[in-house]
Amino acid sequence: MYLLREYQTEQRHRNLRPESIRRRSDDLRSFANSLGDTDLMDATHVDVEAWLCTRGKAPRTRYNLISSVSCFYQWAMRVELAEHDPTARVTRPRLRRYLPRPILDADLAYAMRVAPPKMRAWLSLMAYSGLRCQEVAGVHAADLLWHLDPPMLLVSQAKGGNERTVPLSSDAEAALRAYGVPRHGPVFVRPSGRPFSPAYVSRETSVYLADLGIDATAHQLRHWFATKVYVATLDIRATQELLGHASPTTTAIYTAFAASSATGVVRTLTVN
Repeated sequence: MYLLREYQTEQRHRNLRPESIRRRSDDLRSFANSLGDTDLMDATHVDVEAWLCTRGKAPRTRYNLISSVSCFYQWAMRVELAEHDPTARVTRPRLRRYLPRPILDADLAYAMRVAPPKMRAWLSLMAYSGLRCQEVAGVHAADLLWHLDPPMLLVSQAKGGNERTVPLSSDAEAALRAYGVPRHGPVFVRPSGRPFSPAYVSRETSVYLADLGIDATAHQLRHWFATKVYVATLDIRATQELLGHASPTTTAIYTAFAASSATGVVRTLTVN
């Protein structure tokens, strides 16, 4: 499909991650196939609704599918290939706001203490620098800015292609040095020399924690980082930047962990 190739090129120029481009492309192909003989540029909100009905009813699934198709039409309108976005009249579900579930301090301390070098480096980057699994998998030697004081990490493989720089804690620095950072190329590689995939990092970390009897996933280490940073700083903007969130709304869930002072005030409220 010519339009799809053009759209993919535009997304690559925006430096979107290959996984995001692939997911959007798959969704768009599915929608286009559902139209039969109708051209994409002639699709209506009725066509979108009919397609959504075939793809499941989970709110998050519906929300993501609408977003994929809407992004395509927003691009098509910018380049004057379309006059309207058929998703504009489609109701997007309101997604529930989930509270983060950080790993327990004691569990994290134990997991760190008994971890072999590679796993300790992974855990340190997630818990002490707030990296996602895909960002851990993508760390390159050139991203480690040892010459700065304190040392910093350039997160070059960030979600959405938005690079950020985060400080390296002394424990994270020690874990990386103990593991052994190569002079060039990816830091974490298989025996074959190929880098680990994000899915592998996520799976192996979660399995490691489960084998220790710890009820937590890899992503909960990032939650731990975020809650600790916000509680210590009460600065949602700084927390947002360290996490690499596009919007402070996403970061706002961590404010729930700084409610202790407010709770004390509310409990003493009275009228004289």
